[in-house]
Amino acid sequence: MSEVTKLSPEVSQVARIATDVFAPASFDFLFLRPRHLVDSPAVIHLPLLFWTCAALRPRDAAVVGVGDGIVQFALCQAIERLGAQGRCTGYGFWGNPHPEMDGRDIPEPLLHHQQVFYEDVSRLLSAGNLDRVAAGMLPGSLDLLWLDLTAAPDGLAQRAELLQRALRPGGVMFLHGVNLVASDSPDGLALRRLKAERRGVSFDGDQGLLLLPAGEGIAPRIAALIAAADGAQLPPEVERVFRRIGHGLLASVRLADAAAARTDAEMRASEARKALETAENAVQSLSSSYELRHRTLAEVQSALFDARMMVADLKERITSIEAARTRECLDHEATVGELRRQMDNLRANLDQSEIARASLSASHAAAEEKARDRIEALCAEAESLRERLAETEREREAHLSETAALARISEDLRSQLAQAAARNEELSGRLETAQRLIQDTEAKLKREISEERQLRFRETATLTRMLEKMKAQAARKPRPLEEWLVKRFVGDERKLRKYWRDRVAFFSDSRSLLARAYLRLRPGH
Repeated sequence: MSEVTKLSPEVSQVARIATDVFAPASFDFLFLRPRHLVDSPAVIHLPLLFWTCAALRPRDAAVVGVGDGIVQFALCQAIERLGAQGRCTGYGFWGNPHPEMDGRDIPEPLLHHQQVFYEDVSRLLSAGNLDRVAAGMLPGSLDLLWLDLTAAPDGLAQRAELLQRALRPGGVMFLHGVNLVASDSPDGLALRRLKAERRGVSFDGDQGLLLLPAGEGIAPRIAALIAAADGAQLPPEVERVFRRIGHGLLASVRLADAAAARTDAEMRASEARKALETAENAVQSLSSSYELRHRTLAEVQSALFDARMMVADLKERITSIEAARTRECLDHEATVGELRRQMDNLRANLDQSEIARASLSASHAAAEEKARDRIEALCAEAESLRERLAETEREREAHLSETAALARISEDLRSQLAQAAARNEELSGRLETAQRLIQDTEAKLKREISEERQLRFRETATLTRMLEKMKAQAARKPRPLEEWLVKRFVGDERKLRKYWRDRVAFFSDSRSLLARAYLRLRPGH
């Protein structure tokens, strides 16, 4: 025996609303999954938008404030699903305003999605300002209009009534983001005026959505939805259906984003592991380079120590050579003094001969012959002295060639030091390249390299100064005996200044035969 259950008036009203609003024909659209799905505040309102498209079957739609394109491509998908051969025009505000609305500044992902899926349905435009958008919409040209207050400049709500004229009778206008508009702002006052003048449906969840019909001839299911609203508020049962389906879409988007983020994090972790392995390999390479640098520095220090020892030996040899040259100079000076004394004796003998010739004319011939013999002996002795001086000059040239050889050795040492410095520069460059990979090791290596470089520079500078001093000492020709004799026998201060200024000119211009002969024996500056 069957029992007839009587339903309460409230349950009967809910059942009637569910029958009128959620007809089986609209179920497929209610659960339609968008192709273009991103994490956007408008996602939770897509079930209501799809349901409205199923009830209204629009041919022409428009979106003012495309933003991320979630509503634009949802409308295109619904129009394509209905097979209405319609078009959806989207006005976006992505960049600077242009004199004409065109395709500039449209994000590349939106253009790509439009070309792939909705080339014949979607039309995206970069709007300059709201007035040009309103002027471009012809009256009675649209079935559905979506105004996104969050993706358009201020003043869109104030122009909503003007834009609503583009709807055909029975069309629907959505205003998204009404909860974000201040109630005392011009847009807030315009929204209040719209709600007071027209009966619609308000969804207060998230950023808020307002549905407003236009004129007469409203689709039956949309009319039933508006009729079920109490002061623009839907019954909780109906509102819950749209809200839960919308939150399900939003949850799937966020789950997909979380999965993508996880995949990206795993890829980053893998790259980090590879980078860590690369860094470890670099550390090993750096360690080996550091050990090689230490060995090279040890070799350089050993070479520097050998160079110092060689320089010390050179200094000793140069000191001994200078001492020998000093002794030779003293011997030459003694020889010259002896020659002068002999010349003085010769003059005395000649004077005596003259006196004897004057007093003893008879013995003149014998005395003259004797004097001639003495002069020849002196000439022979002078020739012998010249030969000794020539031999001494050859010995001096040999010493000079030995000094030049020592200078070449010094230059070789300097080139070796330069090569060592260049090698150290190369090692320092390699160390600096490797140090950028590991910051902790970088600071320590920089300090060590700086200290070693300063030490090397100081040692090189010290060695260079020593070599230059040695060369200067080798080039100097001291003549202490000559200077003493000049000071002793020359009393004229002007001639002394000439001697200090130009030694060769001093002896060349002298009237003394002995001075000119001495210049030939001791040339040079």
